[in-house]
Amino acid sequence: MAIVTIQTTTRKENNLIRYMDQLAEPGLITEVFLPKREVLKRYKGAWRKQEEVLFPGYLFVDTPDVTAFFYALKAIPMFSRLLGDQEVNYNALTPEEETFIRRIGGNRGDHTFGVSQVMMASGVPYKKGDHVTIVSGDLKDFEGEIIGFNFHKRKAMIRSEMLGNSVIHVGIEIVQKQVEAEKQV
Repeated sequence: MAIVTIQTTTRKENNLIRYMDQLAEPGLITEVFLPKREVLKRYKGAWRKQEEVLFPGYLFVDTPDVTAFFYALKAIPMFSRLLGDQEVNYNALTPEEETFIRRIGGNRGDHTFGVSQVMMASGVPYKKGDHVTIVSGDLKDFEGEIIGFNFHKRKAMIRSEMLGNSVIHVGIEIVQKQVEAEKQV
């Protein structure tokens, strides 16, 4: 078993998945990953959850026979290529990359990086390096890889093993400590 990366046209990933389902012989594809993320976007004064593709233009396929999959992929009439040297040689994910990609939404099995709740002290502006408590969500599984926060845009940045140690942005929801309210009770 190997997980390989397919490059395709951005926003056409779901079309490619449908083609692969139709053309691939049974057992050739174990699973197709299209990692996504939930983010909060402000629209007309309210925060709303939206889903976005985490790595636009890329699919991840778990296959037992990469060579057979390579030739099956050539039969698909749309842009798709395995990352590699354009021959039968391919670049399978490293064990670290495979672990990273499987952890995204791993608890739910949906490969979606859900919005996480983070807690910070109320009334105190966040400064880089301040302690933030991750209350719940997928970010708890990635605590060691967090490199920063953008609270204005409701995003956390994590260092990814994928695609050359890139930085990916994931959604957060801010929960503030109610220190003052607890003292009054």
